[in-house]
Amino acid sequence: MYELYIEDKNPKVSFQFFKNVFYKHFNLRRKPPIKDTCNKCDMYSAQLNNSQDENQQLVLKEQHDTHFENAKLARDQLNKDFKEAKKNPLIETLCYDMQKVLGLPKLPTNIVYYKRQLSIFNEGVHSGSTNTPYCFLWKEGMAGRGAQEVGSCVKKFIDVHLNKGVNELILWSDSCGGRNSNIKIVLMLKAVLMQHPTLNKIYFKYLESGHSFLPNDTDFGQIERALKNQVRIYTLHDFRSVIGNCKKHNKFIINLMEPDDFYSTENLENQILNRKMTINKEKVNWLKTKIIKLEKSKPDSIFFCESHSSEDNNFKELNIAKSVRSKKNSLNPQKLKVLYPRGKPISKKKWDDIKTLLKFLPKDTIEF
Repeated sequence: MYELYIEDKNPKVSFQFFKNVFYKHFNLRRKPPIKDTCNKCDMYSAQLNNSQDENQQLVLKEQHDTHFENAKLARDQLNKDFKEAKKNPLIETLCYDMQKVLGLPKLPTNIVYYKRQLSIFNEGVHSGSTNTPYCFLWKEGMAGRGAQEVGSCVKKFIDVHLNKGVNELILWSDSCGGRNSNIKIVLMLKAVLMQHPTLNKIYFKYLESGHSFLPNDTDFGQIERALKNQVRIYTLHDFRSVIGNCKKHNKFIINLMEPDDFYSTENLENQILNRKMTINKEKVNWLKTKIIKLEKSKPDSIFFCESHSSEDNNFKELNIAKSVRSKKNSLNPQKLKVLYPRGKPISKKKWDDIKTLLKFLPKDTIEF
């Protein structure tokens, strides 16, 4: 900015003088550039800069504007759902996301940087009705971090923390197909819906890819700032203590997951037929879907919508019953099997690395 000011043949002043005027007399300030930018926005920006064809530039600009409008539409709908959850006791809105993998033990010893560590997983759930953050913590060796584990955490929230009388649940997440938008988590929540005494509908809603900043990200930022101040962390309970004390108000409600809390959807998947075409012979695209609706009154149907703008009119119905003609419900929400009854073994190389770190730990933490 200073160089542009000088180039414009303004009165010559020193950089320090320019800087002082800028900060003292203008109501402006700088902030660091955003680290995680949207790949689509960056692609459109680069193509617009590289293209010399006016027609192609117009097409690219229109595509970029549409992408940005979709992102804004989803964000506005998220805010609307959060406000609705605060006003209406029959509706709950949740957003959920998984924090980046944390490692144990945390030590200042330089060799730790080169060693594989035990992974700690944290699935965050943020309640719209109370603005309360929840953590569901577990360690590697107990389970992984796939769709069934994420679904199990949401299931535990519904079983333990969901307010009585809620009949409509709205779930917001990013559009990650591996964890949030797939048949496994949908079937698990469909089983929960069919067995729940008051729930009648569950909505899965997804933010636009690249613009999926959730309240969970703010929660995770507070946790990570608190962890930076801890030089040594040895066990999962140490993590729990740090998370529990990182906020003075509206503190995290922490749930330590046990092996029996993780459920498999294998039985449910064997009961249904995961068709790729709707009842109107339209192709189902999970990654383009913006809303998935489940209704207790239609246990063999999944409803898909590819826009946040007209969700009441454009739902496509997918029938997952093995026999469409049969009047008997195909999906029977029997007791779900435990996902990993004996745990999920870690690799031998990681275990060998962890063993080399035991000599740096206090005796009372080695058992963990």
